[in-house]
Amino acid sequence: MATIMSLPTSITLFIGMAHKGDLGRPTTIYGMAQFEQIFGSDFSYGELALQVRQFFLNGGIEAIVVRIAGDDGGTPELGDYENVFSALESTVDLFNVLILPRGFEQTDDQRQLLWGAASAFCQRRRFCPLTRPAPLRASSLALTCSAASGRRQRVRMRPFWGQSGWSM
Repeated sequence: MATIMSLPTSITLFIGMAHKGDLGRPTTIYGMAQFEQIFGSDFSYGELALQVRQFFLNGGIEAIVVRIAGDDGGTPELGDYENVFSALESTVDLFNVLILPRGFEQTDDQRQLLWGAASAFCQRRRFCPLTRPAPLRASSLALTCSAASGRRQRVRMRPFWGQSGWSM
């Protein structure tokens, strides 16, 4: 009889702006101290550092973080995210939740465009989004993903820094 290998079921993929770290390279982290060592703790680049901190404070164990920036090093546009999604197709094997923290100076219109690209990324990975995009007043978009087989995973996250709309 063959043994069935168990897989992790709570890996969160964060894609956002940070002070330092390799651009576009997925980095697995297991705590906030490791995040700060690799990506810095400067919150002025956007909400990535704040939301990764909240993830670990709420019991998160494993996160994959990808630093993103626009062509000029500034605020990423939709095409920058699409390039990262494309690169992640062959480099990240498994994740259950995708979080896209608001970057420095990102507008609500830019954030709204990310929903479609992020949803398409999850679907290409044979995952399907289970939630609506967070309201525009929320600081992040989050997609809870499940295997295409229809097996659902329920995820509860507390609001990041007082934002609403996070019950998944």
